[in-house]
Amino acid sequence: MKVVVTTPTGNIGSKIVKNLVVARIRPVVIARDPAKIDAAYHPYLDIIQGDLLDGKSLAAATKGADALFWLSPPLYGQSNPVGHYERLGQAAVEAIQTEGIARVIHLSSVGGEHTSGIGLISGLARNEVALNTTSAAIRHLRAGFFFENFLMQLEAIKNGQYYTNVPLDHPTTFIATQDIADHATGWLLQSGWTDQEVRFVTGLNALTTREAVAQVSEGLGRTITPIEIPDAAVRETLIAQGGHPDFADGYVEMINGLRSLPLELEYSPETYGAISLAEWAFAHLRPLL
Repeated sequence: MKVVVTTPTGNIGSKIVKNLVVARIRPVVIARDPAKIDAAYHPYLDIIQGDLLDGKSLAAATKGADALFWLSPPLYGQSNPVGHYERLGQAAVEAIQTEGIARVIHLSSVGGEHTSGIGLISGLARNEVALNTTSAAIRHLRAGFFFENFLMQLEAIKNGQYYTNVPLDHPTTFIATQDIADHATGWLLQSGWTDQEVRFVTGLNALTTREAVAQVSEGLGRTITPIEIPDAAVRETLIAQGGHPDFADGYVEMINGLRSLPLELEYSPETYGAISLAEWAFAHLRPLL
């Protein structure tokens, strides 16, 4: 079985790679900088250096593939980020059609049923539509808010604060990237399915921002106070950190869409996250404080 993994240095792709190696599968990975892949795994991988928008390197990676994990990585400094996602989606479609790849796991997002009005997620939603034009069996994994996103506010958390433009009592779905990787790996390894479906990968229950931060506090053994800030402050912060204004606008529109648009959510034991936010905070965030 030939399995191809994109974004092997990312939060999810790197974990899928490790899962596959443990399962005695030698994955093919495509990476812009192979040096960022854990050196201990290099002997167990076939590494193609290149970019997902480079047709030659993508063709080399996917040649003869049976299964593909596809994640369209954001470029924070990129103008027209939704268009960027669409170009990545088209690259995936061409590779799938050229090689006749049988099974595809596509990382999407909660809100992926909306092709407009939901900022950055609109690009992922359009990729769902594009990928479904192929003959591949597909699982679109609509993931919730990554636990790992809390790491982006490490300094604030050290000071006992967490800033957000999501209303503190608005329910949101949260998930550990390890849980996403585990579910994706299961689908990659399982042959025999031939349909195209959406699967939600979320925590057992939706949490408000206030409840989520309380779970983080529990895991850390210290009180973290959530602070709601205006959209303009989030936009300014993203731009100050090097984000393109288009990306910042897309992020703000995404949050506004998630808190205002009707969202499809299905909770299933098949795709629950096994890791609680408090457990994750204890294991991964607490050592950094």
